[in-house]
Amino acid sequence: MVSKYLDQTRSLEELDALIESDRQAAASLAVSIFSQQVAMAIHNIGECNILASARIRADSMVTSAKLTSDAEICAAQLTANTEIAVVEIEKFITSSGKNLDVIAACVSEMGNSAISDISLNAANAVEVIKRQAELAIQQITENAKASIDEIKGFAVDVAAAIDVSATETKTKLDLAKLLPRTRQSVALNAEDAANRVHEAAISASEDLTTRVEKAIEAINTAVGESIKLIVEIASNAEIRICDTRDAAILRIQEFLRAKMR
Repeated sequence: MVSKYLDQTRSLEELDALIESDRQAAASLAVSIFSQQVAMAIHNIGECNILASARIRADSMVTSAKLTSDAEICAAQLTANTEIAVVEIEKFITSSGKNLDVIAACVSEMGNSAISDISLNAANAVEVIKRQAELAIQQITENAKASIDEIKGFAVDVAAAIDVSATETKTKLDLAKLLPRTRQSVALNAEDAANRVHEAAISASEDLTTRVEKAIEAINTAVGESIKLIVEIASNAEIRICDTRDAAILRIQEFLRAKMR
């Protein structure tokens, strides 16, 4: 560009002004590029954050629904098995002879066996609930980590690109200060342009870092809320099963006492 207007300049001052104009334009272009790079990174980070948070919350809701459903199914099975045991004991008593000692021993054994089965089934169901909750929490944590790593990857790539652009632009502007056709004023102006680029690069990197930190914070918040929900639902599911187990055992015990009077 300088060669295009070289013959039209009438003084060193005019030539210096033209050179400086080009430098400031180069600096402005570099700053614009930084802004575009950061804007694109922020867009990608925002999308990743939204998708990650939505997935985390959706997974926690699905897990919570399954834990609740499994607990209700187990409770229904325990209740049904209890009534089946009561019917079988009643049928045995009705069809047995008059040897009360034998009947009492058999009824007691049948009752204890039913109680043992109920306790074992309930314990197994609780363990399944706990394991499902642990796996869900583990999966949510791993998915969150993958999303955070992806976000950090965006930031690293853009930060590296900004650094390269800033270094290249600053190098060119620094070389401009060495041109023999300029002295202190032009050197100072070139340094000002270089400083603009340097400060813009720092500002862009800081903005990017802030966005990354906010995105990570949002994902971690979603993870914390989801884990809390799963733990709470799993605890309620365990309570539901244990309460049903206790009610089932009490039902059999009361039935046996009534029959053995």
